[in-house]
Amino acid sequence: MKYCPDCQQTKPFDEFYKKGRNADYLNSSAGYDGFCKSCRRTRQIAWRKKYPQKAKNVDLKSYFGIGIEQYNEMFSKQDGRCGICRRHQSGFSRALAVDHCHNTGKIRGLLCMECNHAIGQMDDDPERLISAANYLKADLAALPGIVVPIKSREKVG
Repeated sequence: MKYCPDCQQTKPFDEFYKKGRNADYLNSSAGYDGFCKSCRRTRQIAWRKKYPQKAKNVDLKSYFGIGIEQYNEMFSKQDGRCGICRRHQSGFSRALAVDHCHNTGKIRGLLCMECNHAIGQMDDDPERLISAANYLKADLAALPGIVVPIKSREKVG
């Protein structure tokens, strides 16, 4: 059992994050974080809201090994636009994502979430993406007996 000073409750060890892998401490309070998981998460959320630029920098460093300066440099080189669809950052609610190769870790550029997810769904496979593009370009209406209703992408309302 361990005491959390934030919620002022004594809780079992599994309600605290482990500090490290040292087996000597796993059965003592020294082997666990000072705050319970719930309080730690609340503290993290508050810190991220208070310091959004620092939080972004921490994320970029931990996930991609770059800082905010390198991100901003890529952003400027791409004129603030997605590397695939070329839509500007101002048209999105989220920042452009850092696109990288999952095999090598090499950073390719910045993409909007839609484009980043799309190439991810295609396993970052250029041949598969080319095949998808060719499929979309094909005259599918020429197939006999198949009628495909065209739906508008505009919201009805």
